[in-house]
Amino acid sequence: MLSANSKVVFNVEYIMNDTDVSGTIERQEFEDMCGPLLQQFVAVADRLLQQTKTTKEELASVEIVGGGSRIPMIQRVFKDYFGREMSKTCDADESVTKGCALQV
Repeated sequence: MLSANSKVVFNVEYIMNDTDVSGTIERQEFEDMCGPLLQQFVAVADRLLQQTKTTKEELASVEIVGGGSRIPMIQRVFKDYFGREMSKTCDADESVTKGCALQV
């Protein structure tokens, strides 16, 4: 919901001990809460580049796949990290197929 809206109303029924929770949250507030988690994405990308002995500059393109590809803060973190826009043209099945073809 926050991918398309800057503020949303949320409702969670029976979250604990038959307690319901509802309220509103703004995208920026949510992104601030998730900040430390987003750094884990960068750490994974760093490890991948190190293990493959590849630099960011050597990459011809970077494809982001999955539900996260629609989340503005995920797109922004990777854009900042790689210094370019992420491609979002492949779906998950196509990405697996291309990966298999490259390994053959």
